[in-house]
Amino acid sequence: MNISFAEEAFADQFNLYATQMEELYEKRVDHSDQKDDIPVPMRILDRGSLVYKAANQKMAKCTGYSCKELLKLGERYPKRHLHPASLAYNQNVVVSHYKKGELYSLFTYTEFIQLYRKTNYQPLINFSRKCISHKNNIIVMSLTPDMFDSNSDTIQQVLEMDVFKIKHYSQFQQLTQREIEILKLLAEGCDNPRISTRLEISRSTIETHRKNIIKKLNVRHYRDLLRYAVAFDLVII
Repeated sequence: MNISFAEEAFADQFNLYATQMEELYEKRVDHSDQKDDIPVPMRILDRGSLVYKAANQKMAKCTGYSCKELLKLGERYPKRHLHPASLAYNQNVVVSHYKKGELYSLFTYTEFIQLYRKTNYQPLINFSRKCISHKNNIIVMSLTPDMFDSNSDTIQQVLEMDVFKIKHYSQFQQLTQREIEILKLLAEGCDNPRISTRLEISRSTIETHRKNIIKKLNVRHYRDLLRYAVAFDLVII
């Protein structure tokens, strides 16, 4: 069954399926295989480790494992089948996001994963939030790009940005906190004198930081710095 998602319907459709998935999770004794009629891949993950706590039939089919096998694999499943960059991003960014208090708003991220036990990596666009009944878990709806409207420019932009983010995650991680602050200000259009005033450091120090940022990110142009800043949520354009 192929479902086409219009952009304006994301939140409503997600909340509908998330409620159904949580109800199934409550009813299951061992949280393993059980028939359901949710038409999209859904899963419940531990928010600290992102290990599977439950999966519906559509999600299990995508992975190539049964629900019971997914639960038994535990941490071994993502280590085996997620792209290493996606695994690192999930463990740092996604887990960190869900440590920030009681967040029930929609959090979107992309991961590249071996579906159907194949060796090539394919993108899954994930819509997630904390579970209402089990606050140590998160609930995730995972969609492939072809499940959206073919004219969905927003989804294409999100996917392209997430591809960039995952591909360049290791470079961004090399930046110090001060370098990230300066990158953010540069992306906002600040020049060295203005940054110097804002951060109360000398212009020569700022110039040294700029050179380090350029070297670590391996960029040449301002537009490349801006792309990093947008991809890693330092600025919104």
